[in-house]
Amino acid sequence: MKPVTAAIVFVILGAFCGALAPVFAKNVVGGASVFTSAALWFSSAAMWAIIYTLVTRKTGKVISEFRKKPLLLVGIGLMDAIGVYLWFAGLSQLGVGTVGFLEKSNTFFALILGVILFRDRFNWGEAMGAAILTIGVLTMSYSPLGLNVWVLGPVGSMLLYAVANSFRKKYVGSVGTTTLVVSRALVVALFLIPAALLTTGMSLPKYPVLLQLAVIPLFSGVLQHILFTASYRHLELSKVWLIASISPFFVMALSYFVHGELLGVAQLLGGLLLLGGTWILILFKARSSGRSSPAA
Repeated sequence: MKPVTAAIVFVILGAFCGALAPVFAKNVVGGASVFTSAALWFSSAAMWAIIYTLVTRKTGKVISEFRKKPLLLVGIGLMDAIGVYLWFAGLSQLGVGTVGFLEKSNTFFALILGVILFRDRFNWGEAMGAAILTIGVLTMSYSPLGLNVWVLGPVGSMLLYAVANSFRKKYVGSVGTTTLVVSRALVVALFLIPAALLTTGMSLPKYPVLLQLAVIPLFSGVLQHILFTASYRHLELSKVWLIASISPFFVMALSYFVHGELLGVAQLLGGLLLLGGTWILILFKARSSGRSSPAA
């Protein structure tokens, strides 16, 4: 298999691994409080992240890099923790497929933050994509009783995720990806566990859900990270984003088989608009980046 073909396969597998998170986290949040679900999920993710660093013998490197900017990494992790809570809160009230599509709004937020923090250029094509994406989010928010405010959970989560990633890019460039993944999982878990204990208590879900809780974060967290990192060696970042944007369709298929869930007309139309706007954003962003590069 050619390296580029292998990289494409890695991205598709990574997108599938990421799609497992909302599908099976729905089972967790269905049997426990939002705080407890988020705390347990990221406790499992932190455990697998630590195991990964031990197996790959990167523990010393992770500790050394974390010591360079501990306060900043902890602060960014706390921002992530709030975003994780919002994501689980939205997932507790919305369909899995809806959440899967709404996660793509992070592309819009990343673009806006790029303009603000890094003075990236913003062209008409990106503006059109952003507009279509926004219409998609509003369409998905529609219900006969009015706008569904729970949509703000995943959307707010993606905003905080984009802000956290922008801060990582701007201020912690010397810290490796593995250190960022491990520190994020640990900080989120260490913040949410006390929050759960102080609010609703740590009521554990039943055994089948506990088994999912123990296994799925390995795929949606660690393995997805490994696959995407491997793909970056042979694919441009914009191409990785484009291919990975198929994840909502994996979410839709899995949510049907696991939960018997089908999207409504408004949610499906909004999701397709959101995804279309995301593709336009990525394509025009890649084109403008290519024109502004020295090699262009």
